[in-house]
Amino acid sequence: MRRIHELKTAPIYYEAVVLRQKTAEVRLDDRGYQVGDLVELYPWTKALGRIGTNSVVREITFIMTAEEGPWLAEGHVMLCFGDPA
Repeated sequence: MRRIHELKTAPIYYEAVVLRQKTAEVRLDDRGYQVGDLVELYPWTKALGRIGTNSVVREITFIMTAEEGPWLAEGHVMLCFGDPA
C-alpha cells in the first residue's frame, strides 16, 4: 500500500524540488520507504519551524541503500523522485 511521508526540508532545497532542479534526497532510513510511496516536502527551519502552508508531493521512483552506494552513510538511503503517477 502506498504511503505518504511528510518530510521537513530546508527552504533552499524545497524551492529546488518545486522547480524540478533537485530530484533526489539523502535521508535517514527510518520510515520504511518504498518505491511508489509519496513524499510530501515542506519548507522548515529550526528557528521558525514550518514556513507557510505550501508543500510539494513527489513519488519515490528509486531507492539506493548504503550497501549499493558505498558513499552513503550506514542507515541512510538516497531517494529519487519524480511527479506522482
